[in-house]
Amino acid sequence: MVLLVREQDARRTIDLMNRRWSALVDIEGTGSPGAGHEVEEGEPPCPCCGTAAPLTRDGACSDCGLQLA
Repeated sequence: MVLLVREQDARRTIDLMNRRWSALVDIEGTGSPGAGHEVEEGEPPCPCCGTAAPLTRDGACSDCGLQLA
């Protein structure tokens, strides 16, 4: 899935996605209580393996290969 967001909406979109991700983690019970999920700088972590690295040229996680883009 490709998500196109206007530059002026980027921060709001990131906040929305972080809240949604946190809600899903809470529902599934797969996270630590009170653990933050927001990334301040750098690459966001892969939702599958947690690697925070640039994607490969084809848009996959450089560690586990999950297709993200």
